[in-house]
Amino acid sequence: MKKNSASLTKAHKVKVRENNLGRVSKGEKCSVIGCGKEAKRSLSAEKVKMAGISISGEKRVYLCENHYKDYKKKTKKERKIEQWRYKGV
Repeated sequence: MKKNSASLTKAHKVKVRENNLGRVSKGEKCSVIGCGKEAKRSLSAEKVKMAGISISGEKRVYLCENHYKDYKKKTKKERKIEQWRYKGV
């Protein structure tokens, strides 16, 4: 008999979600130079560099809550233009 997602118990599903699969959940530190806080988000290094944030990393960078907030503020206009482009407005 095959197990599928419908036959799994709720406790089993919760247990599967608790596994630390990503680097952020394992306690990765913020990649911004001079910051040592725990990271909350993982982003492309290229996008973060374009926002003008000084980072130490090559492909992926990890940002704490405060630096992620700064990143969002600095890229707000670009994200809005990108939304318009896809919506066709």
